[in-house]
Amino acid sequence: MRVLLANNFYYARGGACSYMFALTNLLESKGHEIVPFSMHHPENFDSAYSEYFVSGIDYVESLRRFGIGTGLKVVSRAVYSREAKNKIGRLIDDTVPDIAHLQNIHNHLTPAILYSLKQRNIPVVWTLHDYKMICPNTSFLRDGHVCERCKKTRYYNAPFAKCKKGSFAASLLAGAESYVHRTLNIQKMVDVFVAPSDFLRSKLIEFGLDGRRIVTLPNFIRPVRSTSPVVKGDYVLYSGRLSPEKGADVLIEAARHIKGAHFVIAGDGPERAALEKKAAGVTSSRIDFLGHQSREKMMELTKAARFVVLPSKCYENCPYSILEAFACGKPVVGARTGGVPEMISDGGEGLLFEPGNASDLAEQIQRLFRDDGLLNEMGRKATEKAANKYSPDAYYKKMISVYTSAQDGYAYERSRQKELRP
Repeated sequence: MRVLLANNFYYARGGACSYMFALTNLLESKGHEIVPFSMHHPENFDSAYSEYFVSGIDYVESLRRFGIGTGLKVVSRAVYSREAKNKIGRLIDDTVPDIAHLQNIHNHLTPAILYSLKQRNIPVVWTLHDYKMICPNTSFLRDGHVCERCKKTRYYNAPFAKCKKGSFAASLLAGAESYVHRTLNIQKMVDVFVAPSDFLRSKLIEFGLDGRRIVTLPNFIRPVRSTSPVVKGDYVLYSGRLSPEKGADVLIEAARHIKGAHFVIAGDGPERAALEKKAAGVTSSRIDFLGHQSREKMMELTKAARFVVLPSKCYENCPYSILEAFACGKPVVGARTGGVPEMISDGGEGLLFEPGNASDLAEQIQRLFRDDGLLNEMGRKATEKAANKYSPDAYYKKMISVYTSAQDGYAYERSRQKELRP
């Protein structure tokens, strides 16, 4: 099977990219051919299909220089990219894929590419890695708190809340984009949506999407093969973006209540300077900031950690930091939010705490510091879950079933349309 994989970025940038490259390797190992479609970027990996990629754009810089001309360019590119529509059309004509599998495409490739796919009778599967289909801000977060004010298509709330990057202009554009895409009814052009968590699936249905088109399929991870015993590290690890919704500030606050502990924060983002300043005032524990790390280095840090913490304030979906921890035999202390409780059974592969509650987080961290037996048992269960529920082979079988369902469903719709023609 020839699979067209579309994603905004073609380099190591966040969970969606990690998933896309892992899926590429998995499908190619099973004999399938992958045709990527993405945006040009200086950090892109090499691709034989890069000539079809769309031109790069930096929205942060564009919004900083916001004017009439720049504004029109940003709006046209972020909402409906004719360049992406035309270039993916050429790519389809030249490669003739059997199916298209979309990842994160909003703002850079945009749903405009759906028109080229449907004009050429290509079945479409779309894995949703966030809540962009139903939330202009993608994360249901405003001022550090969960917000669902845009429910029932009330996207006009976005600019007043400045929920997108704290910017009126960015929030206005995000709200307008949501209205345009709802008006264009883009979900009707997708044969199957893949939700990596039941929580995301339920939210999509709650906000008006057709549940018959949505299947739950959690992400996968390849277990770490090692002949050496699992290391009981001396530090607690946080890995991820340093932005308000990820809750690293809650972890730092929890560290105030834990004497003598060592915390490692691996990642970068807009909140790093503020978090480092906050951490400097914590005298009871040691907190090290390592900045952005390669995936290889990140796995080494995970293997050497005592356990991993996911302190998110937002509705997490199916975080790779949990999968990577499980693959390394490490328990996770995670916030009870979004899809996290589907991955971590409280007292099983880790512990859960109330989102934003630093005292509760500190208590759960101390439990794992005090009890080596509990730590070992949770690590064993984490390894088993990675090998069973999140294995690549199990995922491959289910994804092929999704592809087949999309192809069969598309063929049925096509035949039905022909029957209904006068």
